Amino acid sequence: MTESSANGKTEIERGTAGDIQQDRLRVAGIGAAVVGGILSLGLTLYAGRGNLSLLLQLLFAGWVVLPFVGLVLAHLRSNRWPSLARKALFAVTILIVLISLVGYGGIIGTPEGSPRAFAFVVVPGLSWGLMIVTLISSAILARRVGR
Repeated sequence: MTESSANGKTEIERGTAGDIQQDRLRVAGIGAAVVGGILSLGLTLYAGRGNLSLLLQLLFAGWVVLPFVGLVLAHLRSNRWPSLARKALFAVTILIVLISLVGYGGIIGTPEGSPRAFAFVVVPGLSWGLMIVTLISSAILARRVGR
């Protein structure tokens, strides 16, 4: 058994509390990504409701949902990642959900016939870029710090 620290918790108890916090962040991140993906898909289908091309609607829907699928997969595989990388993944998940919903939601009020596709093309690409930059930089920082 390990000795108690100044706050009265053993190393095992502190590790367990940290694991619980990380698990909660992971579950919250997965939930946020799923909800964000569903809402983004709904906004995409609503914005494209006048389009007669089913193929184009499916392509847009897939492109818009893909970053959220990537986020869920990243959260599912993040168990052994450094703590900093897991926290960065959670933060970038919340940021991408908010940016996506604001970007796609702003399109809804535009008049019929006006160009709407720009946000649905650009936001997913920017989301992937933000995810990649955040995760790579947090992994590099975690290695330098030694966590």
